[in-house]
Amino acid sequence: MEQALRNPLRPIRCLSLGLLICLGAQSCDGDPSSDRGDTGVTTPDGGPSVDSDTPDALPTRVWSPPENISQSPTYSDLRINWGNSVAVDDSGAVHATWREVVDPQTSPLVSKIAHRRRGPSGWEPTQDLSGEAPGLGHPKLAVDAGHVYVVWHQYDPAPAGFDSLHLAVSAAGGIAGSFGSPATLVDDAPVVVSPAGDLSTSPSIAAVDDWVYVVWSDDRVVPTCGTNVPEVYLVRSSDRGGGWSTPQLVSAPDCRSSWTPAVAASDDFVHVAWTDDRHNTDDCALGSAACHEEEYYRRLADHGAAPDTPELRLTTDDPGPPVESWAGSVAVSAGAVHYAWMDLSGGDGWEVYYARSDDLGLGWSLPAEPLTHHAPGCGSVRPTLAAEGDVVHLVWFELCTDAAGDTATVFHRWSADGGDTWSNRSDVTSGNALFAVHPSVAVAPDAVHVVYNDQAEIWYATSPGP
Repeated sequence: MEQALRNPLRPIRCLSLGLLICLGAQSCDGDPSSDRGDTGVTTPDGGPSVDSDTPDALPTRVWSPPENISQSPTYSDLRINWGNSVAVDDSGAVHATWREVVDPQTSPLVSKIAHRRRGPSGWEPTQDLSGEAPGLGHPKLAVDAGHVYVVWHQYDPAPAGFDSLHLAVSAAGGIAGSFGSPATLVDDAPVVVSPAGDLSTSPSIAAVDDWVYVVWSDDRVVPTCGTNVPEVYLVRSSDRGGGWSTPQLVSAPDCRSSWTPAVAASDDFVHVAWTDDRHNTDDCALGSAACHEEEYYRRLADHGAAPDTPELRLTTDDPGPPVESWAGSVAVSAGAVHYAWMDLSGGDGWEVYYARSDDLGLGWSLPAEPLTHHAPGCGSVRPTLAAEGDVVHLVWFELCTDAAGDTATVFHRWSADGGDTWSNRSDVTSGNALFAVHPSVAVAPDAVHVVYNDQAEIWYATSPGP
């Protein structure tokens, strides 16, 4: 069971359920991808209310019937979740992005990046944002001030193996024909030390007014380590993607991997959270047999010009063998920063945990127990957050294994008081899931929007209300 649940955690393996269902990245894309009291982290008595059967909890959501929005003859997939695959703009239009695998027999997979917009009259035709190329992956998007930004990486296996980041921008709300040609955002030189070249992978993107921020995991050579080690970097634009800063290191170059970064922005602050291997005796990115990972956070001021907090360690394993955490999601709203991630610290398989800062990242409160309580034989993985005012939404998928095989379902919980108390969970797929994975959530004042991947298609469901 642990190995089955590790599949959605690590970029190492694909499952086949009639069609290729890629839960990771490496074999699918070709890419590898101090104490709490000393870091501003606090643990409140009891933490947030997370009972899954609270009689007076908020009502569970009622979801629209799932709608197939990719409807393509090729394989459509959403990628690992630390960025957003769905967003809502100021006009109420919904935007979704995903990858279309044109040739599933190649390695790396020949793919293209797709975008679709849901306007006042419904879903508009799908737009291709890139040409067909090997090794495209992890498209993520952000919207603000009438602009739509989609970022992805591309793996080039020759001559030495490296990745570049690409960005497509629409200045007209993502309507048909409004995206410009993709620009190369980061292009690492193919320098090989060990075990691979410079790999810019797994981007996350945020936008506020004129400012756009992209974070990613980049294993360019760290001189003090003498090898390629993934660390978290940031680039920013002050003119809606017209020009970009040079890459700026966010995580400490400690010769252990820092990866799966997520980013959110509020006014002139940029909030970055990631998974860090610095407490491990080995490196999880290189296939360590026993990973010891913790979640870290850092705030940058002046529109991301420089960090104004130290790196804050958000999690600390209980006494005993070290355990893994991974794949966080960050959101900011109403002066609070929200973070959710998947963790094995409960000792009963993967569960989703949640942390909150009520002072924009200076101090953090952590839960006494997870927000999810999975069924026997299952694990709760890949959380994604969205927030609007004091309303916070969480989606994840529950992966279950039994004699009949693997199943996966997307679930949702929400809070109306900034994360203090939570609703019971609801099934976003309305019972229609076969293998529903990698959900992403966006929220507007009048509705919640979720996209997810099931059986080689992208599905959409919505629920009214804040």
